[in-house]
Amino acid sequence: MKISFVSSHAISKALSYQLMRLQSDLAKAQTEVTSGKFNDVGVALGARTGQAVALNRDID
Repeated sequence: MKISFVSSHAISKALSYQLMRLQSDLAKAQTEVTSGKFNDVGVALGARTGQAVALNRDID
């Protein structure tokens, strides 16, 4: 079994990137809630299409 060491700097950068991404997602979600409109209609349609296809497949 090979042991690899991850530097504290790499861990810090990964956590920092994740935090920035979560803050961005939260800002988009807050905008959607306050405006009542989807921030990215394509993503919303894609997700709903996937749900519809899955439900249709389950019914058949």
